[in-house]
Amino acid sequence: MKVIEASYRIVTPMFIGGANQDPSDGIRPPSFKGALRFWWRALNWGKFYQESQGNEANALKALHRKESNLFGSAVKDGKGGQGCFLLKIIDKTSSKGSFEPKAAHQYLLGQGLYHFKQGLLRQPIHSGEFDVVLRFRKNDEDKMDSIKEALVFLGCLGGMGSRARKGLGALSIVSLKVNEDEQALPQNTDELQQVFQTAMNGHEGLPPYSAFSAHSRIDISQTGNKALELLNIAGNELQLYRGYGRKQGGKHKVNGVDAEQNFANDHDLMLDFIEAGDVSKHPDRAVFGLPHNYFFSSIKKGVDVEASGKARSRRASPLILHVHEFPNHQFALIQTFLPAVFLPEGDKVKLKYKRDRYNVVTQQVTPQENWDVVYGFMDRFPNRISVFGGVA
Repeated sequence: MKVIEASYRIVTPMFIGGANQDPSDGIRPPSFKGALRFWWRALNWGKFYQESQGNEANALKALHRKESNLFGSAVKDGKGGQGCFLLKIIDKTSSKGSFEPKAAHQYLLGQGLYHFKQGLLRQPIHSGEFDVVLRFRKNDEDKMDSIKEALVFLGCLGGMGSRARKGLGALSIVSLKVNEDEQALPQNTDELQQVFQTAMNGHEGLPPYSAFSAHSRIDISQTGNKALELLNIAGNELQLYRGYGRKQGGKHKVNGVDAEQNFANDHDLMLDFIEAGDVSKHPDRAVFGLPHNYFFSSIKKGVDVEASGKARSRRASPLILHVHEFPNHQFALIQTFLPAVFLPEGDKVKLKYKRDRYNVVTQQVTPQENWDVVYGFMDRFPNRISVFGGVA
């Protein structure tokens, strides 16, 4: 039986747990396997699309078959079952510690993890490392190489737990062995760039899910010596870029500075919806993910913007924040943009607000995603290194 062993370090607080969301449950194999599957799918879409000669339906079927073979799937009609490897987690993480989120951290945590009066609503795993052991049932180098690539990208760009796309629960890969042979891992930003280059592919269209394509972009946005400081910088820049601000002393402010109001049109559009109940488009900022909410303190009313599909009201953000730790304990803020088809064909973006207790006004509009909105945010970091730049 062939073995891959990997070790990971938790770089930013990780909000994860079992059914009771208790951090003392530690890192569980299903959670890790789910994160690994995400990066495997992201890395392999271009390959299956090319092999299917541009037939998206066939590419998806082939990819799903391969994914089931690698990771396993539920048994249905006599098909499915275990994957090609057994997974074991050796957990050395700690839920002891403290995390006092700054304003920008609070913004990234969101309403599900932070309340302005109650503070943190759940406790995270604060620090530590864990080992992953994958024992393959057969000696298949192609399968092992495919999984190894996903293990590396998870530990260079990804994380686990709630708000992982906002930089919480970031993981850095510390070591990697294949059949006891130590594998080289990136030691600095130059070597990181070399790793990221392997994700490039020539698929010119938008993938049907979050995956690498010609539209993708990876930026090493900033470096520093403290992980939470970099995460705070990212959150502050995102809040300044997206926020309309709260009125203070006659001016609108975001975290104590004058609001930029880059999306004043979104603000005005949602006010128009409240006043007239009819608009022709959704806010541009919806491309950062759904649901997307507004509240106007002057009139004490809000608007919810969400997907209208029967199976979903959410759309995950295509922008993934990550704080990576190098062996010398320096850190890099990395942003990965994976634009994909915004909503399935036929789905709309739904706007709704409560006119009063018994009267909810709704409207559905056709998605009109503008990816330049996300590119504009990534461009705010003057010292960024763009590994590959995306197609607007």
